[in-house]
Amino acid sequence: MVLTLSEKAPVPWTRQHFGAFDRMPWDIWIAQNQVLNREIIDIFGYEIPAISLARNKFERLEKFLDGALWVLIGVCCPILLDKGLNQGWTKGLIKDFKPAFLPKPQFQKLFNHAKDAVYRPVGIPFELLDNAGFKNRFSPGSKALDTLSTYGLKSLPEKLAHKILNYKLLILWVDLLVMASKGQIYYWGKNWISEQWSGKKGFVGEFTYATDDYLKRKNAKHEQTKKTKQYLSMVIGYGAASLLPAILLGLLKSKTPTGSKTLIGTLKKMIPALNYFHVVYMSRWIILWHNFFNWNLLGMIAARDSHELRETAVKTFAADFFFFIADDIFRAGIGKVLQHQYKDKLKGMKLVKKGVLGLPAGISLHEFEEMAKKFTRQQQKDILPLSQKLVRVNFWGTAITGPLAWRSAAFSAAW
Repeated sequence: MVLTLSEKAPVPWTRQHFGAFDRMPWDIWIAQNQVLNREIIDIFGYEIPAISLARNKFERLEKFLDGALWVLIGVCCPILLDKGLNQGWTKGLIKDFKPAFLPKPQFQKLFNHAKDAVYRPVGIPFELLDNAGFKNRFSPGSKALDTLSTYGLKSLPEKLAHKILNYKLLILWVDLLVMASKGQIYYWGKNWISEQWSGKKGFVGEFTYATDDYLKRKNAKHEQTKKTKQYLSMVIGYGAASLLPAILLGLLKSKTPTGSKTLIGTLKKMIPALNYFHVVYMSRWIILWHNFFNWNLLGMIAARDSHELRETAVKTFAADFFFFIADDIFRAGIGKVLQHQYKDKLKGMKLVKKGVLGLPAGISLHEFEEMAKKFTRQQQKDILPLSQKLVRVNFWGTAITGPLAWRSAAFSAAW
């Protein structure tokens, strides 16, 4: 997955420019859609191994519920956000700011297929809505102004930018609140279901070999503090879901420029990594924020004894490390191999750069396209199939090896 659709300046794959495909292949769609990407890897790399390693039917049910709720939220939430919020907002923005939008016939000319010309003003990247330098950002001939056409706009009045930013932050907030609710329902719900079904209290992983007296004794502290832990989990979970949009709003309203030698300037450099794909598909770095507060910490708070606490900590943090950190490092490694293998065709183009938090990362497809513009049309035609191949090789490579690495860590934690 070295080459992914740029979260910095996404462009439709059917648009008539270098790097565009007539129709996006399904595996490339998944590779650059961070929600579907994590869903696939989560199912095959976490859920199936977790269910297969379960020590009894009660633990197996708990693992199944975790995966089922995650898939349900991952599939349904983007649909509800799009149908319930984004589409209505888009119609309202076009009605209120019609001069700022490209006429439909002109917009359709940017695509190979007219039906692909979908207005997505709420999809404009966060960094283009930054208050710092906003007035000079969309000057004639600027890259930022050209990017607007991707979303169906020809200009971006300040009032329209404010509305779009508010809508984007509301989508982020609602999305995180729904995900936080999933965490609360799962962790406290599975504890209750297992207790009702088994007639036992305690960690289900120990049901196979522990006596009832041992389970009751180990679970005693949890029962005494359960109400306090439930309250604490809601404060942390819903608080974290509200905190990230608030931080992002503060950064984007600040007039401190990105990259300045201040805390705000440094934090602003990370903003492009938070952009959603197609308005409603959450960035994987936002998924990591959610995971830390509403999967890792929440799971540890809801743990019924010290053994479940240990297993939850090891499994969740191992999963996050391999899915978010080691995954990038592995992709960068593949990128370097491919960069060497195709050095003649790439003609000096680099496939690896410094990414979020200084980690090595692959360049985006958009960055690949920008660098390829210096080549002749014939050279671009030679590179076009290569860009598609690189996306697929990296996606399938990490989809297979990442889960295998995590399974080793999960097996060690369980035993």
